[in-house]
Amino acid sequence: MATYIIPKGFHFCSAFCKRFKKLNTDINFFEFELTGDNWYDFKQVKISGKSKIIGRSYGFGVHNNSIRIVFKADKRTNQFHLWWYWYDRGVRKHQYIGKFGVGKYKFLAFMATDNTVCCYLNRLEHDKWVIVDNIYIKFTEKLEETGYYCFPFFGGKDRAYKTFVWHVHFN
Repeated sequence: MATYIIPKGFHFCSAFCKRFKKLNTDINFFEFELTGDNWYDFKQVKISGKSKIIGRSYGFGVHNNSIRIVFKADKRTNQFHLWWYWYDRGVRKHQYIGKFGVGKYKFLAFMATDNTVCCYLNRLEHDKWVIVDNIYIKFTEKLEETGYYCFPFFGGKDRAYKTFVWHVHFN
């Protein structure tokens, strides 16, 4: 897994300049860990409280035909709230996934038709990958196969009030 750092006072991770890494496949795997490095007091985040873990776009631009997984930490219960979060022609939509603990996760996205993306979230439990949620997102228009990675960021539009460390692997 690669390590990405969101320094205190910044919004994007250390890979911000690489966020335009081009993809030319319709199947993507993103493996990530939620650890104690990811805890934060969501009251410190005034705008949304949600942070992006990883995602991809279908075409140029992350706010047009893109999908990602976002989270909000709840240190009181030692859990993370996760959402599917996507933009369809610039319109933001989301669907709540649930609460999960520290651990290893895998996000799989693949284009099933010209405008539908199938997404799965898996969790590593007792050395086996278990599907914990899935969604089929039908976009308004035909999607491009090429696109770009959406690297981690902190808190919607807020800047990180401490340094955060991410461990992510993607194909």
